Amino acid sequence: MALLRYFYEQTPELHVIAAGSLLENLVDVHVSFPVGRVQYLALRPCSFYEFLGALGKSNYWVILCGKPEYTVPFHTELLHYFQQYLLVGGMPEMVNRYAETRDLLALDDLFETLVQAYKDDVEKYAQGNKLVETACFILSYGWAYAGETVTLGNFAHSAYKAREVGEAFRLLEKAMLLELVYPTSSVLLPIVPETKRMPKLIWFDTGMVNYQAGIRKEIIGATDILDVWKGHVAEQVVAQELLALTDKVGQKRAFWARSNNGAEVDFVYHFDGNLYPIEVKNGHNAHLRSVQEFISRSLVDVAVRVWSGSYSIDTVRTSSGKPFRLINLPFYLLGSLEHVLNEVVGSGK
Repeated sequence: MALLRYFYEQTPELHVIAAGSLLENLVDVHVSFPVGRVQYLALRPCSFYEFLGALGKSNYWVILCGKPEYTVPFHTELLHYFQQYLLVGGMPEMVNRYAETRDLLALDDLFETLVQAYKDDVEKYAQGNKLVETACFILSYGWAYAGETVTLGNFAHSAYKAREVGEAFRLLEKAMLLELVYPTSSVLLPIVPETKRMPKLIWFDTGMVNYQAGIRKEIIGATDILDVWKGHVAEQVVAQELLALTDKVGQKRAFWARSNNGAEVDFVYHFDGNLYPIEVKNGHNAHLRSVQEFISRSLVDVAVRVWSGSYSIDTVRTSSGKPFRLINLPFYLLGSLEHVLNEVVGSGK
């Protein structure tokens, strides 16, 4: 690891890519890291668009990357493939095997091996028996809380204290296996997470969540993704797709919540110097009360609703009478979110 510095200083024409166990690099304090000589890039699970490419369906990219309204005639097919992505997830080996076999059950041994490998890594690199024990507990039972707001003390009905759980979560966050997404109560930049409030647990991969939580059968039988598991799996996959929009290691997600009246918007997204609300929900526009409250306090006049319907834009008014445009964005268009925002915000339509 330390030798990377000399590649940078003495042989700059040679491009070196280094990858390895994040738990080893970030937890083991004995590793000497060449600060200032390394560029960090995050390698995320495959996005839905990459999943389509692996399945040989890259012809859909032209549609997805064009004007969003062009997707409407292909809505049923695209939603079908997104549901497959929801089941398989984005781990490259899972995607590769599914592309070869089209058999979901053929992935089971890979999922089992991967989770055990993470536990082995924790036992190998984490210092302290209690930390190892708590982190392994989270890796065994924490999947069932994906997309939910969680408390650290007695997490998942355990006897672990908040300090112990918090330390284990921080370890797994460093390894990029999960993220505790904290709320913000501001509608303006910068996003300042309120870490004293309860966070939302988001895992790194929806395929792992669905397998470990045992809800794949429920997804297969569902007519709407938002009906599965009280909508938590929908929030999980939206969070995953939002993170796939960037390769910045330090990128964090956030949601908006008022502390006095219970209003909450699933996610907020920073785009072009503004903060936009994103709600994962079907139903009538009048039911989007939290989005309306966000907009009434914000300088923006555009909100995003991620749903299972096709692409459209509605003009809505808040209870105070402020008009705004609601982008109804199907799940499969999340990879084009910034393109869609640019089209809508830039055109004023």
